[in-house]
Amino acid sequence: MVCNFSLLLIVVVAFFSSATQNFDIPAPEMGEDAAVRATNRHLFELSSIHQSEHEFSTGSVLAIVEFPRNPGVDCNGCQFKPVYKLRIDHDKLVAIGSAKIQAMLTPRQQERIRRRRGLQQLPEGVEFVIDLTPPSEGPELADVVAALWLPRGIKLWYLAGQYTPHTTGTGAVEHKVYRRRPLDGNPVGAVLALGHDDKCGCVQDHGSDRYAAWKPDNVSGIVDDAHQAKFRQIEDYCEIRHRVNIIRLLRAINGADLLINSATRMWTLVHIAVDLEITPVVVSSAPSINHLFSCGSYTFC
Repeated sequence: MVCNFSLLLIVVVAFFSSATQNFDIPAPEMGEDAAVRATNRHLFELSSIHQSEHEFSTGSVLAIVEFPRNPGVDCNGCQFKPVYKLRIDHDKLVAIGSAKIQAMLTPRQQERIRRRRGLQQLPEGVEFVIDLTPPSEGPELADVVAALWLPRGIKLWYLAGQYTPHTTGTGAVEHKVYRRRPLDGNPVGAVLALGHDDKCGCVQDHGSDRYAAWKPDNVSGIVDDAHQAKFRQIEDYCEIRHRVNIIRLLRAINGADLLINSATRMWTLVHIAVDLEITPVVVSSAPSINHLFSCGSYTFC
């Protein structure tokens, strides 16, 4: 666990110091076309999450993630299912080196998991079952929630990419006070900053205009939480966000792309990976990590 925590510190430091280093970072895509591409990629990835059981139907390990009641909807307006199941290749899972998951594969734990899930008979081809549903109570839940609790700067980081730069550097108006935007003239590209939370009300807020919530000039600058769009006022800890990002990591183990398009998602993925001792899954997405916190965006945290 110490090694995993050290790795987390390295990753986080890389996030917030990357602006001062010479990474080979492509020019950020801005404007409405870039926002449309970012939107489509985000929505497609959410659809893939819902199709995980069909997309990953082979593999000897059955992974289960149970969702709470009334889970809400995503940006596509799709309600989350009560339970998500997908199968994972045993060798790929074991190769990560997670002692925590390895313990779940022992005969004693397998018996407990199968009994709790009512799986006296396993589906054809399945030899192991892992239940990655977060705990519902107790000190283990408290520790995980504390780790996944979002700092305010992480929740506001999307502003790094959601505005059109002002040439004078005094574009933001707040209570009749002009002040320079921290990233004025040097924003982060749309695909890295415009991602919404997994449980999101943008469909209810914007109806049939699916791109209205993504235009890069919707936000005038760094503002108080109360002045943000309603769907942007996300919870510090969200049970749905927690579970959906567990599924993302499971999909990544199987070889699916790990889309990291917001600081909220990055923060959540890293801490879940540390908790499950599967940090190599996130570290393998290092190009996305370096790009995500580029261009001076540490200013927001």
